[in-house]
Amino acid sequence: MSVHVIKKEEINLLLYEWYREIRSQNFSKAKELKQSIDTKVNSMEEDRKNTEFYSLVDFRFKMLSAEFYPHQSDISKNDLRKMKLDEAPSDESLLYYYHFFKASHATVNGDFKVAEKHYGIAESFLGNIQDPIEKAEFNFKLSSYYYHVCQPILVIQYATRARNTFEGLYGYSRKVAACDNVLGLACVKLNEFEQAEVYFMSSLDILKKD
Repeated sequence: MSVHVIKKEEINLLLYEWYREIRSQNFSKAKELKQSIDTKVNSMEEDRKNTEFYSLVDFRFKMLSAEFYPHQSDISKNDLRKMKLDEAPSDESLLYYYHFFKASHATVNGDFKVAEKHYGIAESFLGNIQDPIEKAEFNFKLSSYYYHVCQPILVIQYATRARNTFEGLYGYSRKVAACDNVLGLACVKLNEFEQAEVYFMSSLDILKKD
């Protein structure tokens, strides 16, 4: 009996859809897509790029699970430090994601020198990314890094860029709230307490409506 082979183009579309749901922090949909993709892995047409991209997106999914949804997954916040993304992909088009995810992971774990290195490399590949939402995601994550290394002016610069993109898009209200939260934190660092309160209240209002 012949086995139906799933074309690499179909898997590639599913992988990008999975990543988009992770990026928008839609955990339930991302989890569904992971389960769907995992059932197709053994039947998919062999393709190294898809295999490498799957590993990258799966790493990002585990980060999302551990950071924000440990009660809905089998991955806890304590597992974050143990997670590794060692081997860079052979496909050059995936190098941005590899370095971006490495930087994000290092930031969460407080490894700021490592984060700085990989953010710099990821930014050098950002010009190859056509998706404005991905650029906004990069700017938001970079603003978070700058908050941790006490550079509030750069926080405001990058978080504002990210917010301006997310604000006009359906399904990204949580990202707008997250931008407002980090903007508020930056304003506290700058002793701009009234403006910080405006951002914090905006973040809370958005999350209440979500």
